[in-house]
Amino acid sequence: MDDPKANARHRVDSIKTLNAIADPGPEAAAEEQRVIIKIDLGSDTRARGQEPDPADVVIIEATPRPSTPKQIEDDHSEQPSDEWRR
Repeated sequence: MDDPKANARHRVDSIKTLNAIADPGPEAAAEEQRVIIKIDLGSDTRARGQEPDPADVVIIEATPRPSTPKQIEDDHSEQPSDEWRR
């Protein structure tokens, strides 16, 4: 990477390899998609000045299903069954 006589492509490849080996930090977390739904049922108690109950908070975490619109359409379309006619 530091060799000025090395080919520029080889230097760039070595930098990319070192970056892949090193801890990328927030870049790794950005690759994974997550959906987090937080429902807080204790807002009325806070409005009255009372301490909310932690059990009043519902947190749902999910990973979205990677689909194209065509895949979704295929998943939900069912072929009509002729069993009821028999």
